[in-house]
Amino acid sequence: MESFLVEPEPEKPSIPEDPLAEKIGVDILGLEVTKDVNESANCIEFILITLSCALSIKPNQAAGMLAKDNFYLHEACVKGLKGGFDKLISWY
Repeated sequence: MESFLVEPEPEKPSIPEDPLAEKIGVDILGLEVTKDVNESANCIEFILITLSCALSIKPNQAAGMLAKDNFYLHEACVKGLKGGFDKLISWY
């Protein structure tokens, strides 16, 4: 009968996290729209926060406007929203 020995893998050196490194992805459901936009971790978070505040919508609705190659945001800019173009202009 043969016995197989498995050697443990050597420990990998830990790499300290860079606090200035760009965060990948955004937690849409946990996004705080009251957060200062200067504290945004990345561009998509900045767009979602500003769009949510300006249009008075939830972050997941703002993300929905960016779906399908920004189709819904484009439609809103062309045709306006129910209240007209005022909220879009204030976002711009």
